[in-house]
Amino acid sequence: GIQARTGGKTVVRRTGRGVRLTEAGQVLQGYADRMLNLWTEASDEMASFVGQFSGILRVGAVTTAVVVYRQLATRTPKVIESIRMVLIGQTTWLRVPLIIVLVVSVVVGIALLIPRIRSLARQKLLPRVAESWSHLRLLAQHPRKLVAVIGGCIAAQLLVVFALGTSLHAFGQHLSLPVLIVVITLASILGGVSPVPGGMGVVEAGMILGLTAAGISESNAVAAVFVQRLFTSYLPPIWGWFVLVWMRRREYL
Repeated sequence: GIQARTGGKTVVRRTGRGVRLTEAGQVLQGYADRMLNLWTEASDEMASFVGQFSGILRVGAVTTAVVVYRQLATRTPKVIESIRMVLIGQTTWLRVPLIIVLVVSVVVGIALLIPRIRSLARQKLLPRVAESWSHLRLLAQHPRKLVAVIGGCIAAQLLVVFALGTSLHAFGQHLSLPVLIVVITLASILGGVSPVPGGMGVVEAGMILGLTAAGISESNAVAAVFVQRLFTSYLPPIWGWFVLVWMRRREYL
């Protein structure tokens, strides 16, 4: 049916649950875009009369940035303040994980200075390191199995990262792959050093902290993290138990 008319012409048509522009509507959209651009240009011109500047500043090189920054600092201090605020907001998500990793490293280092804790760590860790090394040497004799193990671990971690990205996308949020990897790594570190089995609760807190530091709102971060953890940590043990029983019956384990 007809959704809207302008000058006797249909500009919008209903298509299922959405709408789309007709040919006349696309023409009208072009004029509307030009009107908005003219309005923005006029507003910028009027603002220049009172010493205020707006718009997008594109800098092509680092050396150019230094010169432009110095000139703007003397002429437009408000613009410089805005640039500083933007830069601080973009780099906060990098500082938070580094600070947490640094604090954890310092705490572990101080704990290892205590003889009792150091001897306990040696008793617990050395046998496992020796066992892992023997398994690695055995795998090194079969390159295909070694590639399968390492490739499987990498693929599993990437699937976890993609699951978090998909969960964020479901709530209308987006982050780049490197940022998601940093968030997952941060949460894994916190979950690994926590005394809670499987890092339950601690991993979620670390992921929420990383997402909010990267610019995601707290509500969306909490929702995305719990959806991701539901499908990657909480539900898999259910069908994993049936697989375990099946493998034991066939004496694979």
